[in-house]
Amino acid sequence: LDKFQAISGFLENKTCSSSYLLNYFNEENQLSCGRCNFCTKHEKSDLNKSDKQKIKAYLKATFSNKDEILILDVIAQFKHYKKEAIMEYLRFLIDQNEIAADPLAQKVFRI
Repeated sequence: LDKFQAISGFLENKTCSSSYLLNYFNEENQLSCGRCNFCTKHEKSDLNKSDKQKIKAYLKATFSNKDEILILDVIAQFKHYKKEAIMEYLRFLIDQNEIAADPLAQKVFRI
């Protein structure tokens, strides 16, 4: 009966599937995976002003310790947003001369 309830709970799950499974096996994980059916369905496609401020604050905080940030790290940090939306915002910041990118667009730098 416990296994049936666990399977039923998984199917009716209203959170990240990976987090749910990790919790079932008594593993701690507070982050959403960004890849399961729940996470991809609930990704934010557009960034609002608050989202952009969060990304900018993350860049500022990270630049206080480093001179460069991998774009993949930015995407991983904000995995509940669509990658395209993050990339579009980073391009905007580059166009505004707030940050710079390497020629292969793999890293961003502070200016």
